Amino acid sequence: MDLIEPVKQLIQEVENATGKPVEFKEVSSDRLYGGGSMNVTRAFGKTPAHIIRHVHDVTFPQFFVSHECLHILRITSVPVDQRLTIKDNPKTVKNGFRILFGVTHDPFQIPKSAFATYNELRGLILSGTLSSGIQDLWVDQEILRRYPDTLISEELFEAYQEWSETKLNDDLNLDKSIFSDKCFEIINATNWGTLNIARSGFIQDSSKALALFDSHPDIVSLGHQLVDVVQKHSLSSYKNDMDIIDEWATILGIRSCYFWRNPETKKDVWVRN
Repeated sequence: MDLIEPVKQLIQEVENATGKPVEFKEVSSDRLYGGGSMNVTRAFGKTPAHIIRHVHDVTFPQFFVSHECLHILRITSVPVDQRLTIKDNPKTVKNGFRILFGVTHDPFQIPKSAFATYNELRGLILSGTLSSGIQDLWVDQEILRRYPDTLISEELFEAYQEWSETKLNDDLNLDKSIFSDKCFEIINATNWGTLNIARSGFIQDSSKALALFDSHPDIVSLGHQLVDVVQKHSLSSYKNDMDIIDEWATILGIRSCYFWRNPETKKDVWVRN
């Protein structure tokens, strides 16, 4: 992957801060969780390296590599005992299947293909839409602060322009045979919230993007509540990120679908102080 010098320097910053290398591994698209072009496995505990997996032709590589590196720096900016990430166990999986998909019996007893589909959606909503989605708000601002007028920030604007033109509309037209009403509500309320908190400044015509939600007043009302939480806490620290995640999850009705775990110490935390 051909990276510009500021991105190479950011990779070095991650390696210096964590004492572990950043390694790249090209994989096929079906090996990437969530169907994206890139994801990262962070090196917690005894894991020897941060692994960035990517397809051969990554769209917006400067932005996405910088994005992943800043996520690593965000969590490692706090003391080890405060490095919490959301996790699940059989109890929270059952809660997720019940709340998100209306599965009231043991989800581990349903056909494997159905379980795999539901479980991937559950993971995308909790890890992608909720956890990473909130932390993305700070990461994007940090990219613009560190790298104005560079290819990194240029790709950021291009990526969110594409998001506003395709993903927003796609999410408002989800296949109801796969996605439940609850999934629809969560995905689109968080889209509306992040659009209003930050991303409207990244796209050419935010009014056009917001107009997509005109026929969904309940989604807009829920999105307003999410925006209010971010305005209350600000994005000034990783602790605030966790506070926002918990409050968004409570508003969206999915707080019982995960708990917190320290990936360094393996200590589980059900209720944070």
